Amino acid sequence: MQPRKSDLMIEQFGTEAPEPVRAFPQKTSVRMGFSVHRASSGNTRYHTVVTGKLWQSPTEVRRRCIRLCAEILRDYLRGAGICRDAHILVAGIGNPNIASDAVGPKTCDRIVVTRGDSLLTGLGFPEISAVRPGVPSRTGVDTAEQIALLADHTDADLILTVDAVAARTQERLQTVLQITDAGMTPGSAMSHTSGGITRETMRRPVVSVGVPMVIRADLLNDEFSAEPMFVTRAETDIIGDCYASVIAGAVNLALSGNSEICPDDV
Repeated sequence: MQPRKSDLMIEQFGTEAPEPVRAFPQKTSVRMGFSVHRASSGNTRYHTVVTGKLWQSPTEVRRRCIRLCAEILRDYLRGAGICRDAHILVAGIGNPNIASDAVGPKTCDRIVVTRGDSLLTGLGFPEISAVRPGVPSRTGVDTAEQIALLADHTDADLILTVDAVAARTQERLQTVLQITDAGMTPGSAMSHTSGGITRETMRRPVVSVGVPMVIRADLLNDEFSAEPMFVTRAETDIIGDCYASVIAGAVNLALSGNSEICPDDV
């Protein structure tokens, strides 16, 4: 059986992790009532917010999570040299027709878009675009290629991606949020990706937000050995809506500075 795949840095530590991963120093703190795990090496950073079962939490807890994630995102924006008049491209990656893969597109639907709105940009808001690139099986175009072209077209100073990722353990399934400037690779959990979305490939800073919506478990049965199998919770559609609202609220707050800009369904 192949090892269970994880896209979470928090699950990569330990004696069995590769040396480059173990080289990332890890620190843990409590902020606004949430445990936050940090890892960094050189110019690459990861923040993992342990949210618990956020979809079962009261509204006040979700709004606290929004404020915390907004603070972390602002720190990444400052680190990338992003100022108030910057151009930001938000990309909601994933398949909106699959509940466990729809958190990116659902988040994108809740982003406050300001590109082309002279009133908001005139008030000092950054120029924000939001796109749902879909998946190559439906569009025929590689996701990374689409985003690179759109970033060039909008003259984006930074790309912010939101995507569902894979966890290795049930403990982390849909109970954490990961924020990183390491970039991401669409379709990596399915092992059929063709392009990464990173600072190097996009020629501009990339900040990625990921939610572990599935656990990948490769089966021994020969009938299924060539295909990855995924496990998720029955109420994944509700969970995806919750995280999409929280992430969108954090992105809107981080980019606008307006605490009133928050999805109504938080």
